[in-house]
Amino acid sequence: MTKNIIYLPGLNGIRAIAAIAVVVSHITLSLDDIGLDSNIFGTYDSGKPRALDLAGYGVSMFFALSGFLITYLLWLEKEKQPIQIRKFYLRRMLRIWPLYYT
Repeated sequence: MTKNIIYLPGLNGIRAIAAIAVVVSHITLSLDDIGLDSNIFGTYDSGKPRALDLAGYGVSMFFALSGFLITYLLWLEKEKQPIQIRKFYLRRMLRIWPLYYT
């Protein structure tokens, strides 16, 4: 039995931008540890580094992508048959739970 895998290549660019934003933010905020200026993006009047915004944008993009993909997959399932919520949550749990314990 083969599974139809849904692949949306256009989302890879968004994933890459989100990942790069988070990585750049983490690297920038770690520059103090090696004696470099971590405020290369500047700071707000409150002293908060602007690099934190990059991480926030990246994480927000990941959440938006996740919500889109889950909704899209549910929509496709709904076109074939009625959505069974119990099965949906069981699949989600089986997909996420092993990662939680590794």
